[in-house]
Formats: sequence, C-alpha cells, structure tokens
Amino acid sequence: MLTLSTSPTVDKGRTAQDTYTNVINQPNFDPDGFCFVVHNDIPIGTACSWNRHHRGKSIGYIDMLAVLPEHTGHKLGKWLTLFLLHYFKAQRVSSVMLDTDDFRLPAIKNYLNLGFVPVYVRENHVLHWRNIFEKLGFL
Repeated sequence: MLTLSTSPTVDKGRTAQDTYTNVINQPNFDPDGFCFVVHNDIPIGTACSWNRHHRGKSIGYIDMLAVLPEHTGHKLGKWLTLFLLHYFKAQRVSSVMLDTDDFRLPAIKNYLNLGFVPVYVRENHVLHWRNIFEKLGFL
C-alpha cells in the first residue's frame, strides 16, 4: 500500500534526544528494523520499520526513509526499502505500507517498481495519482 501525505513531512532539526524519545523509546520499535547506509564512516541513508495493527492484523510500516541529497541517484532508497521488506517477511508480516509526499517522484517510482500499490484515501487522490503517473511516464 502506498498513500500520499497531504503536506511535506521533512524533519528538519531532529535531535538525538527527540529521536530517542519519539523513535527508539517507543514500544513497537525494533532495532533490527532500523538501518543505515554508511559511506566513509558517515551515515548517508536511513530507514525505520514499525509494526502497526489495523483491524486485528499486523501491518509493517516503512518510515523515515531518507538519503542525503548528495548521495541520491544511486538506488540507496531501493536497497533500504528492500532491506525492510525482507525484515518484514522474516517477521511474517503479510502487508507493508508507507506514506510519502506527491513531490517525491523518484521515491514514488521506486515504490511502484517494488510492487507497492497506491491507496486512494481522499477523493482528490485520484487526480493526484493521475498527475504522478503522467509525470513518471506510466500513462
């Protein structure tokens, strides 16, 4: 499942303390589902998994997938996503979802190519997805 956020979700100014409070210290946080790509001892990409429950079913949720701008274009987002998909498979999670912003076209193309399917949450999402598909050359 792939859903669109209604507003940009860029986390600027995140500190080590609020990462601990809002991510690591949460009951459904599993460090095995929190990954980094490191280049020259510097983290350049990251992604986090969450286990959520919806209608009595466990659903994997991919969150905070990001790559430093100077390292984009090397398929790191794809590899981070694949790592988490394999993680969820090992956890026997049958459904995985994520949210993204409609301006993140390379990421959306990656998710669609990996088999994620758009979810139309609001009426205007039909038009949003049509525009996205056109921009990506899928229509």
